[in-house]
Amino acid sequence: MESIAPTELGRAGAAKEARDRITERTHVLGMNPLRSVARLRLWERREDPTAGYLGTCFSYRWQNRLVTAAHCVAGLEPSEVAVETPWLPGFMMTALEIHRHPTADIAVLETGGIQVAGAEVQPFWGTVGNWSLGEKFFAYGYPVDVLGPSANLPTPRLFTGYFQRFMQDYEAYTGYRYLAGEMSFACPAGLSGGPLFRPGAQVMVVALATENLKSATTLESFEERTKDGKSTRVEYREVISYGTALMLSNVSDWLDSYCPPRESYIVPASLAHAGPHSPDSKSS
Repeated sequence: MESIAPTELGRAGAAKEARDRITERTHVLGMNPLRSVARLRLWERREDPTAGYLGTCFSYRWQNRLVTAAHCVAGLEPSEVAVETPWLPGFMMTALEIHRHPTADIAVLETGGIQVAGAEVQPFWGTVGNWSLGEKFFAYGYPVDVLGPSANLPTPRLFTGYFQRFMQDYEAYTGYRYLAGEMSFACPAGLSGGPLFRPGAQVMVVALATENLKSATTLESFEERTKDGKSTRVEYREVISYGTALMLSNVSDWLDSYCPPRESYIVPASLAHAGPHSPDSKSS
């Protein structure tokens, strides 16, 4: 599938065009990646759409295994986290277990099964390690609008971009360390935990969005000031933000331990909600 470039419709039109193409491709792949992505909220504030929003998550291999950025659920107990599936308005469930990677910004949530006729969760099938510089991807999640009619609301958005560099031992502002890919666009608040997946193989997730990396541009202007015989120089630079993403292939063994591969993705509807037992929990 070719990458989606901005058209005369503008960015909003290009994003809608991309979503429409994803929906069309679902009939071929048997999986719609937009049906994998959900929102995380504080359970006690779940009734207020503008408060308690934690970030994005996505279903991986099993309907009751959800992957997110660890910082989205930092310091929280499973019972404090609500998972909201936007394509089922009003439907929420609580997490049963949270498994956090010891060093990387990634966590796996276990939940009860979600199986609603015609509106089931459709997990990503797996991850890949043959990513490359300049590779294009889709990113989908629920960043929070700051201004406008949707202010303070998590808003569904599909982004298109490419990897512009990789950082082998990236140390995040939050203290996590992992193999990171730098994205060609900023990672707005609320997109953290969202999946990056391939336009031509949408069942495969490559990375998850984590945070922003800020960089200064070339010098725009400066002022030289003299006071009490001392000269100082003040420089003005524009700050550019680039999103960073955790490359999943580098934590694949850990991820497999909580989201084990499935032998087949053709699962009877009566069993589609079932998930595997985790290594350190009694049941799903």
